[in-house]
Amino acid sequence: MNPRDLELTLAAARAVGPCPPGEEVAWTDQVRARAIHLYTLADTVGQDLQRLDAAKQFTATLLSLRLEDTSTRGVLVVRNASGELEQLRTDRGDSEAGRAMIERARSLVGHRLRVYRVNEQMAGNPKMQVRTVVHLTDYGPDTDPVHEHSAKENVLAAHEYVTPQHASPPVPRPYIGLFSQMESDVCDVEVGQVDGRDLLGGERSYRTCGCAGR
Repeated sequence: MNPRDLELTLAAARAVGPCPPGEEVAWTDQVRARAIHLYTLADTVGQDLQRLDAAKQFTATLLSLRLEDTSTRGVLVVRNASGELEQLRTDRGDSEAGRAMIERARSLVGHRLRVYRVNEQMAGNPKMQVRTVVHLTDYGPDTDPVHEHSAKENVLAAHEYVTPQHASPPVPRPYIGLFSQMESDVCDVEVGQVDGRDLLGGERSYRTCGCAGR
């Protein structure tokens, strides 16, 4: 027996607890099952730590989250410290890690975050890479004022991420962000509010998309 297997077995035995008299067979099965669980857990955690080691870290504000119909991934739009917007994706939403990250991001819209991002090859096209978010550390709601010009650019850029100009007619989809939905015959982005203040410092009726113009 190698030292690793012995350590796993001892850890599993401690987790299960003392063996009741006369229940040796059932106790042994529980220890075996717990040891296997610890082994697979360590493997999963090891893969997570490898991704964190390889991740690029930066501070940004999460502006919006939507779900991508084709891949089930969450698509995040963040504004980094330089004021530039970046689009990130979670793992697939039909995986445990993807679902967990989508739910976490859903609760962090409007917050400053420490973002851990890796570039990973697409399964169907190894020549292309996907910017994947692997961890988010919450720094709390973003209360810093946004300059009017920068805010307008952010709204327009986020609009491009949500409804590309050359895409086919938009299909209704879950969308969460600082930019709430307008009437479907005008556009699906309007100026949002953070902590009760308008992002552009103007009236709530101000519309930023070219199709509205009023």
